[in-house]
Order: sequence, then structure tokens, then C-alpha cells
Amino acid sequence: MKEKVKKKVQAVLTSLGLIAKAKSNAMTPEDWSRFNESYKTTYGISFEDDNAREESTPPAISAGLAAEIIRIANEISSKSNTDEEKEEEETAESEEEEKEEEEEETAEEKEEEEEKKKEEVKKSKKASGKKKAASKQGENDLQQAFNVIVNAMKTISAQPESSLPVKSVRAENPDVLQRVIGACPHSKTHLFGIEHPVFARSHWFNQSIVTRTPHSTVATSEDAEKFSKTFRDYTLSLKARADHLTENNQLRLLDFKQMATGAMNIDYGNLVIRFGEEYLVRRQDMIIAYLRELPSVNDIFPWRSGVQDGEYVPTAFFGEFSQRYQPGEVFKGSVKLPPQIARVSDVMIKYKFEDLIALEKQYIGYMNKEGSDVMKWTFIEWLLVHIYTSMLNEQNRRRVIGVLVPVQQGVDNPAAFAADGALRAIERDERALRVLPFEDLNTYTKANIVDYIETLFEYVNKILPSLEGFKLYLNAKHIPWYRQGFRLKYGTDTDFAGPKLQAIDYSLENFIGVPNMDYTDYKMWLTIPGNIESLQDRPNEMYNIYFERRLEALLAMSRWKEGACVNMSGMPCATKSELQATKRRFQYIFTNFPVTALAAGATTIDATQNTQFITVANGAATALTDINNASEDRTIKIVCGNMTNATTIAKSGKFANIASAWTPVAVGDWIELYPELELVNKVINGKTYQVTQMTGNWLELDRHVSVVQA
Repeated sequence: MKEKVKKKVQAVLTSLGLIAKAKSNAMTPEDWSRFNESYKTTYGISFEDDNAREESTPPAISAGLAAEIIRIANEISSKSNTDEEKEEEETAESEEEEKEEEEEETAEEKEEEEEKKKEEVKKSKKASGKKKAASKQGENDLQQAFNVIVNAMKTISAQPESSLPVKSVRAENPDVLQRVIGACPHSKTHLFGIEHPVFARSHWFNQSIVTRTPHSTVATSEDAEKFSKTFRDYTLSLKARADHLTENNQLRLLDFKQMATGAMNIDYGNLVIRFGEEYLVRRQDMIIAYLRELPSVNDIFPWRSGVQDGEYVPTAFFGEFSQRYQPGEVFKGSVKLPPQIARVSDVMIKYKFEDLIALEKQYIGYMNKEGSDVMKWTFIEWLLVHIYTSMLNEQNRRRVIGVLVPVQQGVDNPAAFAADGALRAIERDERALRVLPFEDLNTYTKANIVDYIETLFEYVNKILPSLEGFKLYLNAKHIPWYRQGFRLKYGTDTDFAGPKLQAIDYSLENFIGVPNMDYTDYKMWLTIPGNIESLQDRPNEMYNIYFERRLEALLAMSRWKEGACVNMSGMPCATKSELQATKRRFQYIFTNFPVTALAAGATTIDATQNTQFITVANGAATALTDINNASEDRTIKIVCGNMTNATTIAKSGKFANIASAWTPVAVGDWIELYPELELVNKVINGKTYQVTQMTGNWLELDRHVSVVQA
């Protein structure tokens, strides 16, 4: 029997004075008739029909239901008799004490005590009468309050519940989890019985979930408009929930694996919202928790918010202050505050759902195939989870290898070209002459990575007073190389702690593997964790997807800001020779110079080897004519390494669109290029699609040519 029906039974039995009869199983047919008539008059529905709303076969007033009513009466009766039983116990104890006193007292004292006793009995009876009257009044007041609650419950009587009533919406209640993950039965009006507009079965996309069949008719403009509005409302709600968790420092409490078992770390007891919204919030928390479970670089490059365009990063460099005491105004010390600017760029998604019916069929097929996946609750949530997953994966890669590149109009530009990542932030400081790389540490191999890393540590150890707190960041794909090389060099039974005297320097515990780097990314650096940050304007802004209808199509868009910066890199110098003179004493980050040397006389570049190349001495005049096997989302940098018949690039052929011919005038001059893109039509499975591909030509991103001294 449902909880609300039990409460109604309690109210009717109380009002008819049948609690005692129900408790003693003495209800007569006339009593049952009075009960049924009063129940129907009070609530507008018979007891049988009310109780049968969630039953497959409506039961009559049977022995089983009568027993249930009797059990309710017992609970009520036992509660109401508590005070009377307590009073009887106190009276018995009092009489026993008085009997003992009488045996010790004299006859005269007994007479006096009896007189007093009579007076006390009179007072007790009078007080008892007042207490019973007050108790009766309290019962009447309670009954009136209870009737108000019962009448209010009538408005939600159609709300379905599981066989076990929802006593609470606290996290420890297993029924809450069933409702949150969409395992509860659908009602006639809402998915999973959650009375919230998002889950209304009047929406065609929600009805498809119930029937597990595609939309039977062609999607009309009204269908598309309803879908886009619901989607928009949901994304706004999801972003607002993520913002709330962020502002209240609760985001870290979301653990998807725990939440999937019902163990929720967030207290939902203080939510002052409607019933359906309460479950919606929990479902959104599970979506956010699921997205947080995806591999991320947040622990390596933490977010810093509030950067709208560009801001100055506070950096300070202090000279030596202390000295031996001497009298007079002999001052020593210096403080330099060179400005360092951190910038963000605009990033967006724009997607067009051209065939809503085809998309829905894909969803239905997905649901039938992956029916137990809790992350696929509704059509809208299914779309959001998969869109967000793709966006986060792209963002994580961009936060590492991203390079901000001018937009190529009319084509879909690569995700990695939307904003600068960590590698680019380091390179910006190298170009600004804040950081001097170790130029003899170029690319490494599986065979020499151990010696390479040990050399880097030794270089830095000679510069800094201590390596305490510094970590080595390197390509996560290359850490297995180090393990294998370490075993070969120091033996198989090792804990990778390094030579004992050097353990603090280059043990694996001081390594941080950076994901999302390509296999041919050889950049590594030593710095303090947290020194490199990802930048954004507002947290969770990426989740704010906007949908609008365009005839039979649906357009989706979201816009946010991203960037990266090194907080403390080094003190800027005017020239490279000035930077070299500092001997890296003012640096907070130490890097290698991972370039691949071109062969003498080479006229083409193989981009499968690296993204950065350095030229060598050539036997004759040499010019580059092509770059092969390049990736559409990576730039190519060419550095002049020798001025003997220095390699040049003419403004022609594959490089016809660069600003001008590149002719280095000194070692260290460089040019950076990125691929030109175009839209082409391709036929796939008999259908024509427009896809973006590289033209084979190259565009110029930036260059450096030294000033020739007169």
C-alpha cells in the first residue's frame, strides 16, 4: 500500500473513532461501509480505486487490506497510549512507596498522611482532567493539520512510486538512485515519473524513448522549435548547476563511480525546489561527474579564470640583499617587475543537425544496442553527453599542443588552432628572451633517453641551489622508453629511484607525463608544478550550448575563451647574448631544444619526424620546395642552424602564399608555417559530403630575421 493512502486511512479511521475497533479486528460490515463512504466523500475516490492506482489488479477490501489497516491502527493506538501507560506506571510506583512508609509511621502520622493523601488525590484527579482535556484539544488540532496535509497530497496523487515508498530524497535512499538514473517506471505524463518539463512525454523526442521507435512523422518546424527550446533550457540549467558547484567549492565532491552506487557526497537536503527539479539536479550532477571522470590535464595545467582578453602576470625578480654590517647608508638589493602578458582567444563550436529524423534513428539504434548505459537517459542528455565528451577531448589536446592561428574563412578550422596551449606558452617565453633552452639537447631516442634526462637534470642542478620542488614534464608516450632504458642501464631489479646520490634529481617520482602530445613531440621542461596554467574567462562557459531552428535544421553554438601562460618564466633580456650572460640564473623553467636536423642539401621536409627542424651547412645553394606527411592541426617551424649556403624558402610553388621569400641572415632566424585548407565534395556510401582537407600549400604564421648591422 502506498504511503499517502496509508495516511488517508489513518485520517478516516481517526475521524470515525474506529481506531480501537480496527486494532482489535472488531470491524463490522457496517463499520467497513461507514469507512468506505467517509473515504470517498473526503477524497473524491473510493479506497479500492485509490489504492489500485499502482496495482495491476484493483483489490477489494480483502482480509489482507484489512490487516494492513489494522496494522496502521495499531501504530496510531500504540503512539496515543504511551502517555496513559506512563501515568499508570507512575501511579503504581507511588503506591508502593507509600505502603513502605506506612509500615514505619505511627498511627497518628498515618491519619495525617491519609488526610493529605485525600487532598492530593483530589488535586491529581483535577489535574488529570485538565491534562485529558488538553490532550483531546491537541488531538483535534493535530487532526485539523493532518487534514490540510491530506488535501494537499491529493494534488500529487497521480505521482507514481515504486513498491517501496520514497520516504526521503536523501542520498542513502536506493529509490532515489533508481529515479535519478532513469530506472523507475514512466508515468502517463513523464519519463521515469519525474514531473519536470524536460521529461514530459508530450515532447516527441521523449515519447521516442518510451516507445523505442523513431518519430513517426516528418519533423515539422514546431518539432524542431520545441526541441531547440528544451535543449537550450537544459544547457542553461546544466551550466547554472556547474557554476553553483564551482562557486560553493563542491565540484570536487562529484565522484561518478560513487554516485552510480548511490553514495553521494553532496547534501541535497537543503535544495528548496520542486519535486521534479530535485531529481533533475541529481541527474545533472551525474553528467558533470561523468565528464569530470574523462581524462584531463587539469591536474597538470590548472585553470585560471577571469581573463577576458589579456592581463599582466605579476612577476618579480629580486637581487641579492644581505651583506656584512657596516655603518652608514650603504644599500644593497634590487627588485625588478617586468610585465608578462597572458592572453586568451575566442573558441567556439558550431554544428548543424541537418536531418533530425536520421539523427533520431541513430539514437534509437544506439539505445537498443547500449541499453544499460546510464549516461543515455533522454535524447537531449544523450546528445549533450556525447557533444561535451568530444569538446572536452579536443580541449584537453588543445591545452597541451594548441597554437593560435588566423582563421581560414569558409572552412572548418582545426580545434588545435583555436587557442594556445602549454607548449606554445613556453615557446612564447623563449622567443621573448625570457628562457634560454639548452640548445645541445635536441631530440632523443628510446636508446638514449636515460642519459638525455640525466644530463638535463645535471645542467639544472648546477644552476639552482636545490632541485627541491621541481618536476620534469615530458611526453607521456615516452615514459615507457625511460623505464626500459633505466632497466638496461641499472639492472632489472630496480625501483626506478635512480642512483642513490641522484635520487632526488631524476627518479620517476619526479616525472610528470604530459598526455595529448604527439609521438614526435620531444619537448620537456623542469619547473615547479602549477607554474603553467590554462586560462579562461568564465568557468563552465563551454557547456552553454545555444540551439536555434533554421527551417528543418537545428543549429548549435557555444562560445568561450581559452589560453595558456607561464606565470614565472624568467627575466626578459634585450638580446640573446644578454640572455646567455645571465647563465639562466633568473629562470624558473628550464627547457630543451627539440629540433630535428635536416640532411645537407635537403629540399623537402618529412613531417612525420617532428614539427621543428633546423638546417645545416649545405654544399650548394639550397631552397625548400615542399613539406610532406604533415598534420592539418600542427604548425611547422624551420630554424636556420648554419649560414653556409643557408637554406631558403622562395615565395613560389607550395609556398606561394607566404608573406615574402624567407632568407635567413643569422643562425637562429626562423619561420613558422601552417597548412592551407579547402572544402571539397566527397561521395561516401552514395551520399555527397563536404569535407575539409589540406591543399598541400602553406601559409605563414610568423617569422624572425635578424637585423643586419650596417
